[in-house]
Amino acid sequence: MADSAKEVAIAAGSISYTLLDAFSQEMADLLEAWGFPDSSSVRYDCADQDVIAGGQARAAHGKGVRAILHAAFTVTLGQYCVNNGLPHPGFVIIDSPLVTYRPPDELEPTSDEPDSMPSDLVSRFYESLQNYVGLQVIVMENTDPPDGIPDGVIDVVFTKSAIGRYGYFPVSSRPKALAPSQS
Repeated sequence: MADSAKEVAIAAGSISYTLLDAFSQEMADLLEAWGFPDSSSVRYDCADQDVIAGGQARAAHGKGVRAILHAAFTVTLGQYCVNNGLPHPGFVIIDSPLVTYRPPDELEPTSDEPDSMPSDLVSRFYESLQNYVGLQVIVMENTDPPDGIPDGVIDVVFTKSAIGRYGYFPVSSRPKALAPSQS
């Protein structure tokens, strides 16, 4: 291979505060669209390489909030790259961002999530993902989306049977050792 065709790895340097502020603002705007409480306090911390929400690291929150913050970071990073002409494949896959989220139960508040978490966050999550241009968002979730999901959302149910779609990867593309038995 000629020297001019070799790929060169570039070490990541520090991120400018301007870029960091812009990214954090986009993430806060997304969380606000989802109805996440106190979304304006959300920011990305370079030192910890994590999202800070409500003055606490993502890791200090319950698993539902952690999943939502991770999803917000992933979607924001993808959209930020697309909007700013930065390299990105043009899609993100989010695995189970909502299955652990529980809206507050007004009668029995036993959840470890903030009491102010809105119960419509799940529907607002799906609605907001329709607004992205140049970025496909694939949500792999273990629960059904809410009734009345917006037009344009394609809901594919994996049946793990011969009827419907077996799983994310078609059965015909799986090696015989991994294909389901035909008994």
